[in-house]
Amino acid sequence: MFFDPIKLRQNAFTDGMVQWHLEREHEPDGPMGNIADSQLHVVVKAWLVGIHDAFFPVIPRSLEWLDSAIASGEENRFGPLPCMHRVTLHAAKAMGIWMRDSVNDEPTWRIAQTAQAEYMQTGYVKVLGPDKFDYELQRFVPQEVHGLPYSSSQIVRDGLLDDFMAFAFQAGQFEQGIAEYEKHLVPKVPSLKKALKPRDFAYALCLHRAGRHTFDEPDLLSAGRKMLQAHLQETWLGGGQYLRAATWLKIVYWRHDPSLTPLQTVLKAYDDMPKVPRPDFVPAV
Repeated sequence: MFFDPIKLRQNAFTDGMVQWHLEREHEPDGPMGNIADSQLHVVVKAWLVGIHDAFFPVIPRSLEWLDSAIASGEENRFGPLPCMHRVTLHAAKAMGIWMRDSVNDEPTWRIAQTAQAEYMQTGYVKVLGPDKFDYELQRFVPQEVHGLPYSSSQIVRDGLLDDFMAFAFQAGQFEQGIAEYEKHLVPKVPSLKKALKPRDFAYALCLHRAGRHTFDEPDLLSAGRKMLQAHLQETWLGGGQYLRAATWLKIVYWRHDPSLTPLQTVLKAYDDMPKVPRPDFVPAV
């Protein structure tokens, strides 16, 4: 499904929905970090449909909720693995800081990177067979082994390496990004003439920043745009992955030109969605 900004604005940003998002309050017993993550997704959506100023207050509010969730250990109360939710909380926080302040928060990205590495090493669950009935517990019990590492093929196939490379690059951990990439894929300098996968593009950036290989800056931008063109309109924005899309737009465009505002960076999406024209209600900023 292709991203459809016209339907999105009509269906997701009615007056009532906008008011509900803007007036949302802290819920003492709610998973506020997870809610804040979803609210930052909404901000990116709003920016993409031309609703800018009204949603800026949602960003600092979401950051407050994320800080509270991190401090209170929400990662231990939400989801099956703490490291999974730690990735969500800190990646959202790093993006929220950038959206608010136009700065790259390397320490927060580093936490997301470390948590992603932990998930890749401990997140796989192997199913041994069908559930068995436990007469003592009087219920069916899954026959599973937890805490196993994902295989390299799974890490590549499921996009885990893509996310790790995004986190490592933004954390300034270029050598760690290179090392992790080369654990799972054959070390080879990427050809910028091809449409690269996100992981390959981030690998090229890490090689460049680490001084392992020098690319021409215009070629890096062109390669990044080709990568975006292959993923934005259908996989990321079309699939509702708004913060992931914004993250890669930041890596491609804001890395190249930090004078761009976060809003301008996100709206660059329309330059790289060949089948999604920019609506008239999304003005230039």
